[in-house]
Amino acid sequence: NPRTATPTALNLAIAATSAPVVVRVDTASRVPPGYVDRVEALLRTTGAANVGGRQCAEAAEGFAAAVARAMASPLGSGGAAYRHGGVARAVDTVYLGAFRREALDAVGGFDERFVRNQDAELNLRLRRAGFTVWLDPAIEVGYRPRGTVRGLWRQYLGYGRWRRATARRHPGSLGLRQLAAPALVLGLAVGTLLALAGRVGGLALPGAVGPAVPVVLLAGGYGATIVLGAVSAVRDRPSALPGVALALVTMHLAWGVGFLLGPPRDPWTSR
Repeated sequence: NPRTATPTALNLAIAATSAPVVVRVDTASRVPPGYVDRVEALLRTTGAANVGGRQCAEAAEGFAAAVARAMASPLGSGGAAYRHGGVARAVDTVYLGAFRREALDAVGGFDERFVRNQDAELNLRLRRAGFTVWLDPAIEVGYRPRGTVRGLWRQYLGYGRWRRATARRHPGSLGLRQLAAPALVLGLAVGTLLALAGRVGGLALPGAVGPAVPVVLLAGGYGATIVLGAVSAVRDRPSALPGVALALVTMHLAWGVGFLLGPPRDPWTSR
C-alpha cells in the first residue's frame, strides 16, 4: 500500500481474496470469540449487505480510560447507533462491518478519496443502492481509544473534516445532530469576536445587552451540559470527572472545527 491510506489498504486486501464474505478488523479493535461465525450468520439470517456489532471503548487507566467513558455517554456517542446500542435493527452505519462481497462489488468498494469516514460513506452508498446495513448490539466489539488530548483532537478533527466531504459528495446525507458541533464552534467564535469588538471599539448591541453576554450564555450553557454529561458517565468513579469532561470538550470542538474547515485537499480533483 504505497499510498499508506486506509481505504486503499482495504481495497487492496479485498482484491487479494476471493471469499464471498469480507470481515473488517482494525488494529485498534478487539473482536470477541466466535465473531466471524456470528457476523456470517447475521448476513444469512438478515439478508443485509453489511452487519456489525456495538463498539465498546475500553481502557483501564489514563486519559484513554476517560475517553472510553466519554464515548459511551450520550454526549460522546454523537447519536451513533453502533455506540449506544439498543435493539437489533437496520441502521445508517456500523463499526468495522462484515460485508457480502457481491454488495461491495456492486457499489465499487471503498472510495479511496475518503482518507477518513470511508466506512460511513461506503454504507451510505450501500443503502442508496437498496442494500441493508444491520446492527446487532449483542455483539460487543472492543475499541482502544486515543490516550492523549492531542491524539484525540487530531482524530476528531479528521472525522469532522471528512464528514464535511461526505456531505458535499452526497447532498442530503447530513443530519441535524451532526450540525451541533460546528454550530457550537461557530457560535463561540462569533460571540467572542463580538465581545472583543465591543471591548475595543465600543460596539453596542440593542437594549441593555452587552456584547459579551451572548457568548457567556452560550459557553456557560455548554459548560453546564458538559458537567452534567460527565457526572452521569462517572457515577461509579467521581475522580474521573475532569478527564471525561476534557475528552467531551475535545471531541466536540475538534469535530466542529474540522467540519467548518473541510477536507485538507479537494478529494475530487483526481480519482
